[in-house]
Amino acid sequence: MKIEEARETLKHIGEHIKVHDGHGLIYSAQLVGALEIADAAMEKQIPKEPNDKCEYLKFKSGYCPNCSTSVCGINKYCPTCGQRLKWE
Repeated sequence: MKIEEARETLKHIGEHIKVHDGHGLIYSAQLVGALEIADAAMEKQIPKEPNDKCEYLKFKSGYCPNCSTSVCGINKYCPTCGQRLKWE
């Protein structure tokens, strides 16, 4: 399963999670919140190109597309927010 498919599945599950509280069915805020956190974590695993990329000799640099932290070509992930980076 690809990340995009997993995210779509979680979204679908989140729309249908209900628990019984003795008075009827309600959405569980904790479960929906957990699914939202999982979705955000999976989204960061989708590689994104750094913003304002530049290359000087063999040194690459740019800015994280998620949090704007300065990153260099040896970083596979942003050291601040964990966004996966795609340099090529």
